[in-house]
Amino acid sequence: MATPTATSRREQRKGWLYLSLFAFLIIAGVIVKRVFHHPDFIMFFHLPAAVFLILAGYKVPAKLKQRYRQDCDQYLGRSS
Repeated sequence: MATPTATSRREQRKGWLYLSLFAFLIIAGVIVKRVFHHPDFIMFFHLPAAVFLILAGYKVPAKLKQRYRQDCDQYLGRSS
């Protein structure tokens, strides 16, 4: 059985994989729209990208989420 650290690392790798797939699909959709002049095809790329973004949000480590939340609070002037 995998240790908790190995499991969290595996989940973190999945999160970064989903996040990179999100970025790749967004860029591919923009390229198809701009270079090949097919704006109607953009949804074939951006809908799956949205799914990967949601999956990445579940897999990104809690420390990164907490740091992001603190940075947003600091930027907006909220006290946490």
